[in-house]
Amino acid sequence: MQIIPGRYLYKIWTIKINHSKNKHAYNYFSITDITNYIRCPKTETYIKLTDASGQQIKGDTMVRGFERSITALSFTSGGKDNGQLSFSMNITGAPADLKREMTNGRFFPDGTLTVTQPNGFGAPSISCMIKMENIRVNNCAESMDCNGVMTTIAVITATRIGWTYFQQDRSGKLAVSRKDGFDNDSGKEWTNF
Repeated sequence: MQIIPGRYLYKIWTIKINHSKNKHAYNYFSITDITNYIRCPKTETYIKLTDASGQQIKGDTMVRGFERSITALSFTSGGKDNGQLSFSMNITGAPADLKREMTNGRFFPDGTLTVTQPNGFGAPSISCMIKMENIRVNNCAESMDCNGVMTTIAVITATRIGWTYFQQDRSGKLAVSRKDGFDNDSGKEWTNF
C-alpha cells in the first residue's frame, strides 16, 4: 500500500493498493471517499403491503427477512398526524398492483414500512418500523429524474399508523426507544401495534 498526497486546493490523500500479481494493476481510493463511506452508512427502506385477499404485493427486494417487499428509494411522511406516506420505488410489478387497488377503490388491510441501517455487528438492524392499517392508495405515477432513470412515486394514506423507534445497546440488542400512533377514524392515539 502506498499513500500519495493529493495535488488539489485542499489535501486529499490517495491510497494505492495492488491486489494482483501484476505490479501495474492498482486500485485507487481517496481518503475522503473512505471516510465518507464510513460516516454515511447506507440506510435501506422496505415496504410490505398485503391486499384484501391476504396476498403480499410482490416487490423487488431479495434481502433476507424482507423478501418480496418493495424497496423504497426514498420516503416522506405528512398529512394529518403523519398518516400519509409518499415513497419512490423502482418500476416493477408492484406499481401495477397499487394502481389496480387505487382504481378499484380498495384498501390494503395492513402494511409495514421498515427502515434498516448498518449496525457494526454484521446484519443491518431495524431503526424504525411503521405499522399501517386500512391503507388507501391516493396516487401512483411514474416520473423520470434528471439522470434519465424512471421511478414510480406512490402516495398512500393509512387510517391507523404507528411508529416504533429502536435503539441498539452496546451488545447489539435492539430495544424499543419510543412508540407513537394515531387512529384517524376515532381521532385518538393508537397503541395496539
